[in-house]
Amino acid sequence: MYCFEDNVCFLLQDFEVMKYFTSTHRTSVFTYRVMCSKYILADQEDLAIIGEIFLHENTVTRRSGDRIETLATFRTEQDRIEALYKFLGVTLSPSQAAGI
Repeated sequence: MYCFEDNVCFLLQDFEVMKYFTSTHRTSVFTYRVMCSKYILADQEDLAIIGEIFLHENTVTRRSGDRIETLATFRTEQDRIEALYKFLGVTLSPSQAAGI
């Protein structure tokens, strides 16, 4: 996930290096934690972000303003796969599910 100011210029090669490091280096949290997030928009025309749904390890939470609520907790990988689909709209192939 990247977010930069409009006046910052990056080349494709810059993004490739950043992505490679965060997806392979042993100290990167993305190599040993399961995380997925989805922003909640005001509506399709007004693209203002009003909240976020976040899956981290075995919990799904929704943040909207100052309010944070737990939507689900799970104990099995199958529960996690179902939560990815139900709350974040992520469909995994069998090989992707095995990679979690």
